[in-house]
Amino acid sequence: MQANEVDFDWLVGRLSGTPLAGRGTPALSVRTTEEFFVPPQFAIMEGSRSAPIVLLSARGAAGKTTVANELSGRLQTPVWRLQNDSGVSRSSVHSTLVQHLNVVDPLSHLAELDSPLLIVDSLDEARSRVSATSWSEFVEALLEACNHGLRLLLMGRVRTLEDLWMSLIDGGTSPDWYEVSHFGGSARAAYVDARTKARGPRTDTSTPAYRHARNAILQALRVPMGENAEDRFVGYPPVLDAVAQRLVDSPNFMAISNEFASLQSTSRTAVLKRIIEELLVREQTKMAPTAHDLQLDPAAVYTPKEQAAWLLHDLELGPEPILLSGQDPARRVDYYERVKTFREDHPFRNEREWASPVFQAYIVAEEFDSVPPAAALKAGGTSGLLFELVCGDATEDMLLDEIQFAALHSSLLAGQWQSADASVAIISDEQRLDGEFQLSLDGTTRRISFLLITEKEAELRLPGPLTNLSVDTDGAIRVPAVGEDTTLGPDLHLHGTSVQIEGNRAVFGRRDDGQGVADVEIQADSVLILPPIIAPPLPKKGLVEVTPPPGSQLSFPWTEYEEQAPPAVDGIDERAVRMLNKLMNLTRSHGHGGDRAVFIKKLEGRQGLATPQFRAALTCLIRHGAVYTKGEMVFFSGDWEPHRYSGKSVPGQRSLLDVMKEWRPALEEMTRAIRA
Repeated sequence: MQANEVDFDWLVGRLSGTPLAGRGTPALSVRTTEEFFVPPQFAIMEGSRSAPIVLLSARGAAGKTTVANELSGRLQTPVWRLQNDSGVSRSSVHSTLVQHLNVVDPLSHLAELDSPLLIVDSLDEARSRVSATSWSEFVEALLEACNHGLRLLLMGRVRTLEDLWMSLIDGGTSPDWYEVSHFGGSARAAYVDARTKARGPRTDTSTPAYRHARNAILQALRVPMGENAEDRFVGYPPVLDAVAQRLVDSPNFMAISNEFASLQSTSRTAVLKRIIEELLVREQTKMAPTAHDLQLDPAAVYTPKEQAAWLLHDLELGPEPILLSGQDPARRVDYYERVKTFREDHPFRNEREWASPVFQAYIVAEEFDSVPPAAALKAGGTSGLLFELVCGDATEDMLLDEIQFAALHSSLLAGQWQSADASVAIISDEQRLDGEFQLSLDGTTRRISFLLITEKEAELRLPGPLTNLSVDTDGAIRVPAVGEDTTLGPDLHLHGTSVQIEGNRAVFGRRDDGQGVADVEIQADSVLILPPIIAPPLPKKGLVEVTPPPGSQLSFPWTEYEEQAPPAVDGIDERAVRMLNKLMNLTRSHGHGGDRAVFIKKLEGRQGLATPQFRAALTCLIRHGAVYTKGEMVFFSGDWEPHRYSGKSVPGQRSLLDVMKEWRPALEEMTRAIRA
C-alpha cells in the first residue's frame, strides 16, 4: 500500500459514530451489505482526516455504489440514493429529513444527536438532471444540515466532486477527499474468486490449477505502464469481471495457464481483447447443436459479430441483424426463434443491462463505425474502457466523426483519476481538423492523433463534454443544447469563425487549483451566440475570457468577461506576452508530479502564433532556462517559480508587470524570433 493510500477498515473507522436512525424513505435507507464484498484501496486526495464532510470519488464503474452500500451496512447509517429521488433542491433536503426522522424540525433534532452520519450517493446523476440554481440550493441545504451537526459522506465522480469541493471551500468548509483507487494484489484475486463462484458455482477455486490460471491472466494484464498505472488497470472491477467470466467459461485451467503465460509482453488492451474474444467464441460453440439441427454451418452462425449485433439490438435499441438471407424462410424463422434463448442467457448481459462495463465497451468498440450514437455516448460516459479499447493500440491517425469523438472524449474523462491530466486539442490545418487525445498519469504521457470528420462542411458540432478541450478552427463551432444548462469548462478554449453555444443557461465548471473557474476562453471572428443567462455562482472577472467579433459588443451578463488586451510593454511584441500568459495559465503539476507542465500541442493551440513562430518563441524560453521539454510536454522550470505570475487579469494576483525585470530578456528575444 502506498503512503497516500488507506484501506477500507481505516475508512470505516474514520466514518464510524452515531447512525442517522429513522424510518427511511423510498430513496433513503440503510442498505444491506453485498453478497460478497472485496475492499478496494482508497487514495487520500485532500484534507485533515477529521472534517465533518467527506468526499469520496471514483472513476466510472469502479464500484462506488457497492462501497456506499457496504459502508451503510457496516455503519448502520442510511444512504440517500439521489438517482432514485425525483426532486433535488433546497426543499428536498428538509422534506427528506422530515420523513426519515419523523420530526417537524429536523435541524433542531440533528443538533441534539451525537455527530450522525448520512451517506449521499449518485451526485452525478442528480447534478445532470437539475438546473444550476436547484443544485446550488441543494448544496446550501446540505451545508446547513452539516452546520447543525450532521456529518456527510458525499459520493460521485471526480468532475462533480471537483466542482463541489470548490463550492465548499468558497463557503468556508474544508472537506476531506478520498478516492476509490483500485484492488490490490490479494484483493484482485479475492474479487476474481468471488465473481467466479457467483457465476459458476461448480468451479472449484481452491485448486492449484485454478489459482495458476487466475494468476497467469492477471499477470498478463499487468503490462508495465509507469508507477502504479498497470495495477490500476488490472485492479479495475470491470477488467476483473472479464477475467472471472473467462475462468467460468473454460474449465481447462492448465491450458489457460500456458496460453496467458506466453502473453507477458503483449499490450494490456490486446490481452483484454483476447479474453473477451475467447468468451464470444465459446458462446458460438454452444450454438453448434442447434446449427446442426437446422442443417446450418456452425462456423457461420452466432459468430462474435452476430452476437455483438444481437447485444446492441437487445440492450441499445440497435437494428435487428438480418441473417441467413439465402436460406429457406421457415428455417430462418426457426433460427431466429431458437437463438432467442442464447441471446437472453448471454454472459455479457444481465436482464436488460450490460453485465459489466468492459463488455459494453468492447462491443461498442468493435462496432464503433456502426453503433447507434446513443450507445456510443453512453459507453463513453460509463468508463474509461472505451477509450482504452479503441485507442489503446493506435499507431496512426484515426478517422472519427463528431459522435465518435464525443464518446471517446467522454471515456477519456470517465477513466481518469483525480491525479490525472487529460485534454484534447483540435486545430484546423489546411481545411482539416487535426486532433490529439493527451493523457498524463503516473509519470507516463500518451498522445493519440485523429482526423475529425464533420457532418456539415465547415461546421464542427460538439455534442460531448466541454471539459479539457481546445478547439481552434477556421470554420464554425456549434454546441447543441442538452437540457436547460450548458456546462463550459473547466479548461476550455473555443475559437472559430462563428461560435454558437445553445441552451438557456451557461454553467461554469470548476477545478481544484484554488482559482475556481479555470481557463474558459471563447473567441469568435464573425458571429457569437451565447446562452442568455449565467447560472450562479458567477466566475470571477479574468477567469473567463470572451472575445466577441470585431465591432460587436457582448450582452449582459457576459460584459464582465470580455477579454482585455495584454498590457502594452515598450519594445515587446503583444504576441510574445500572450504566449507567456498562456504558459502561466496552463502549466500545472496535476497528473505528472514535479515541475508544472502542459502538453505542447495544447499550449500551441491556445496562444495564437503559427507553428514556426511558436516553436521559435518556445526555443527562446528554453534557452533562458524558463522551460524545458520532455516528450510531448513542456515543463515550467522550478528555478523560475519565484517569477511566476497570473496570466489572467485577476484582481489581487501578481501580474507580468510585477516581474517584468526578470522576464524582459526572454520576452525581447521572443519578440525578435516572432518578427524574424
